[in-house]
Amino acid sequence: MKYSKFSPEENLKLNGLWGRGHTDLGSWTLLFRQPVAALQIQNHKTGEWKWVKPQDATLTVNASDALSFLTGGYVKSTIHRVAVPPKDQQHVDRLGLLYFSRPNNDVPLATIKESPVLQREGFTQNTFEKSGNTVPTMEEWTFAKQKWQRTKNVVRGDPKFETAQILPGYNERIYA
Repeated sequence: MKYSKFSPEENLKLNGLWGRGHTDLGSWTLLFRQPVAALQIQNHKTGEWKWVKPQDATLTVNASDALSFLTGGYVKSTIHRVAVPPKDQQHVDRLGLLYFSRPNNDVPLATIKESPVLQREGFTQNTFEKSGNTVPTMEEWTFAKQKWQRTKNVVRGDPKFETAQILPGYNERIYA
């Protein structure tokens, strides 16, 4: 994924964001990137955005939605966004190699019942199971989330589009 540098005027029009806050749909996302800051993650408790400092010879690992469903929310999806880099790095194109991992299409995204850790910690149902709705397969989840992400004529930033039910029992949202 390549994010080309923008002029200061273009960055201003983007309100400091190259990509709005979101979660990924699979299990894990591995990000190999050059040392240019732009990735931010949101603290689940405070809502505060923090920079993920790029470090040489490392990769960034984001937990994603399928893993969160399979663990009944024990592992939370990493809410992340791409911000305009700090001023001293805005003249550099940002390049990252992303590897998205996810279960096979036919895997139901139900909480793993055989896990002693999840049982002990009380993570026995995900949002689909708690709502009494049908648990989707990975394929159904993928199509639903991608359809929502690609909805035409949706003005991101318009409050009426910030949250939407994409499958019965699950509301998706964009994070500011």
